[in-house]
Amino acid sequence: MVKKKPSINKKYILLSIGTLKNKSLLLPYIQKASENKKLIFYATEKTHRYLKDHAAPTTLVYKISQKNKTPNIAELLEQKVFDIIINIPTTREKDSKEMTDGRLIRKRSIELDINLVTDIDVASMILDKVAKQ
Repeated sequence: MVKKKPSINKKYILLSIGTLKNKSLLLPYIQKASENKKLIFYATEKTHRYLKDHAAPTTLVYKISQKNKTPNIAELLEQKVFDIIINIPTTREKDSKEMTDGRLIRKRSIELDINLVTDIDVASMILDKVAKQ
């Protein structure tokens, strides 16, 4: 179990990137940012797997709907572990009224006042910026 802000000198970033296209677009920014030892990346299962296959280290976290698995995003959100959440929805998710895991993550991060990024261009700029810090 991760406790809230284990180190004030580090930034904790959650990555949940919907499509393969978006994962590949953000990959060079994530790879560069992961060289910064002050950044700790967490990622949902498919994003984690993709990044691991492309030499970008992350810690696997389970989605809110996977309540019996830990570490779970829900508990980490409640502990306010993350400094930034990059949650890029799929087109299907944007058009749906269904309460998906991504939508739950976005809703809860807003309620808890955690920095949320849902736009791929903004995400790339932020990753580029934090990589240089």
